[in-house]
Amino acid sequence: MSERTNFLIEEQGRYIAQRDRGHCQKCQRRGWQMAHRIGKGKDNRAMLANWLREDGISIGPGVMDLIIHHRWNIVLSCDTCNSSFNIGNNPEMARALLARIWDDLILGGKIKYDEVKSIWLLTVK
Repeated sequence: MSERTNFLIEEQGRYIAQRDRGHCQKCQRRGWQMAHRIGKGKDNRAMLANWLREDGISIGPGVMDLIIHHRWNIVLSCDTCNSSFNIGNNPEMARALLARIWDDLILGGKIKYDEVKSIWLLTVK
């Protein structure tokens, strides 16, 4: 991952810890795991990339990491509840979350479209 991608992911982590106040979002016990609603594994990344391609969207390096580690895709969790947050096996919910995240990345200025390369890239700030 690039330095820019790492910075943005760390920024999301700080936001999530503050937002969830250090507690599991299911049982309210102290939680220090980051539970991904759409997991960060190869299969989920491929699923997301396929959905983006179906919509005519090509992404550059680091953009998938921003999607996977987006603050709406992660919640604080305890060890017991971590897997209960997984929506990767529910295509309708996962696709809706992807659309919401995609819009936020564009509106938040974290990605931009490169007309020469016809691809979405990380912004450099």
